[in-house]
Amino acid sequence: MASRIGSDGQYKLDSAVGGALSDHVLARIALGYQTNDDYFDNISGPDRGEASNKYIRPMLTLTPNEDLSVALIGEYRDFKGDGVISKNRFDTQLKDHQLSTDLDGKGEYETKQFITDVDWSLGEGNLRMIAGWRDTHTASESDADGRNFVGVHSFAPWTTNQSQVSLELRYFTPVTEKAELTVGLYYFDQDIEYIESRAVNGAQLVSGQAISGSSTVFLGAGGLMEHNSLGIFGQTDIFLSEQLTLTLGSRYTSEEKDAQVANFGSCDALGQNCNYTFQESKSWDFFSGYAGLKWEISEDDQAYSSWTRSYRSGGFNLRVAAGASPGPYDEEQVIALEVGLKSDWLDGRMRTNMALFHNEYKDLQKTILSGGGNAGTVQTKLNAAKATIKGIELELITLLTQNLRLSTSIGYIDAGYDQLQSGSGFSVGNDFNNAPELTGNISLSHSYPLDSIGAIDSRVSYTYTDEQYADDNNVILLDSYSIVDASIAYTLPGEKITISLYAKNLTDEEYTNFALPAPLNTRWGIAPPRRYGLEASYKF
Repeated sequence: MASRIGSDGQYKLDSAVGGALSDHVLARIALGYQTNDDYFDNISGPDRGEASNKYIRPMLTLTPNEDLSVALIGEYRDFKGDGVISKNRFDTQLKDHQLSTDLDGKGEYETKQFITDVDWSLGEGNLRMIAGWRDTHTASESDADGRNFVGVHSFAPWTTNQSQVSLELRYFTPVTEKAELTVGLYYFDQDIEYIESRAVNGAQLVSGQAISGSSTVFLGAGGLMEHNSLGIFGQTDIFLSEQLTLTLGSRYTSEEKDAQVANFGSCDALGQNCNYTFQESKSWDFFSGYAGLKWEISEDDQAYSSWTRSYRSGGFNLRVAAGASPGPYDEEQVIALEVGLKSDWLDGRMRTNMALFHNEYKDLQKTILSGGGNAGTVQTKLNAAKATIKGIELELITLLTQNLRLSTSIGYIDAGYDQLQSGSGFSVGNDFNNAPELTGNISLSHSYPLDSIGAIDSRVSYTYTDEQYADDNNVILLDSYSIVDASIAYTLPGEKITISLYAKNLTDEEYTNFALPAPLNTRWGIAPPRRYGLEASYKF
């Protein structure tokens, strides 16, 4: 059991209990509730940021014999909040964590799911079956322009209903003393219903100010999609020697998507009574592949390399303005190369991890945002480019003393377009959006034993994210930012009770990783300000 109280009305309670109901039946149930008040000061309406989240997760494990285990896992989760926090980038008079929006938005989702996990030992082999069902409902309202007047508002009903079932069968067996084999199949089926209502005042959106007498137009849009996928896969591990292991794998995937799309203006103002003017089906087939080599150089050093051919599914854009194409767009393909080295030093008191990667993309999928159209902004998803993303990741973990640990990591990414396809709308020399060149983290953890009266553990961390463009045309440059978090905890003797103080975003930084270009000119998903509080946990 764990609970938290903190600034801005933070409250959190998580609890779990479990045990044996009989020799062959185990049961566990976990429940949780979390809430917070408004984080952001809105000078033009209700403050924003309030949210609540609750869940329940029951689990039953049946073991009729030593070879068979059946786990039944359910989950229900309900989230209600103020939705995405938006701020117009031209409202420069606003302070950090201050807004000026006229729509008190919302973001809600409800999820129900059930999973059956069967693990059956068959001699030297093992059969695994995982079956799942999930149903999700989301509802949103959003002030897309981030201003205190109507430019573009998405309002209720803006909903997405999604239901899915999946089944995976996987069989593992040793083939010889030098090889192991895993084969299986995977089936997935889902249905999606999307509805959106949008209020658009084109004159105010373009001018960036309220215009007396200007008119607001209310539009509805909708989309339906059925999607099924079947995959067959296999993987073998070949032990070339005690130090070398070769892994080879392949997967064949066949999928089909059937879509119906009603663009903005083809439904009534509430997204109902839609005229689905676009109806189309498309199927895709793809072979994925993997080859990896792991080398146990010594007890302290391990090197690895891998080659991967993979893809991202093609599909349809269910959210389109009049005149824009719903697709279809094709699958995105990637060839990924990676090499790495993991080493322990100084009798295990220092560990280094290094990875180099080089990814080449074909038919890179991009969502292109542009102004105009009857919906205020046009979203078009297409296969935009060939591109290369390469980089390096380094990690160093050091025990400075028996009780003091220093952890550092740094990542560098070089992302660029090699060739653009028709309709992309930006230049080949542009930087990738949402791809900061440099990221890093450093943390210091200390454990101080108090002998018979418990122990004190403390931690402070610093995270850096480089500046990055939010849009493909490289108009909106998001500033770099740094986040400092800290905590100190006291654990009582017996290690059952822990009481801790925490602080997040100590420097009260305002930051985001996402923004929308003209004509919206908004920064979306602004992170919460400084938070602090008290936590307590008890282990039975």
